[in-house]
Amino acid sequence: MEVWVKDIYITNRGKELLGNYNHILLSEMFHVQSSRWYEIAESRGDDTTAMGKYG
Repeated sequence: MEVWVKDIYITNRGKELLGNYNHILLSEMFHVQSSRWYEIAESRGDDTTAMGKYG
């Protein structure tokens, strides 16, 4: 996880001074983390539907 955060930090590094907060970094990490949420929710919904039909 630490390596992943460092990679995103380096990729999104701007002109901020060392040690200053980069507001874009947090939004980029959230975007990457949440990119598969729809897929996960869809698969969980399919599982729940199947359990209701056959359970």
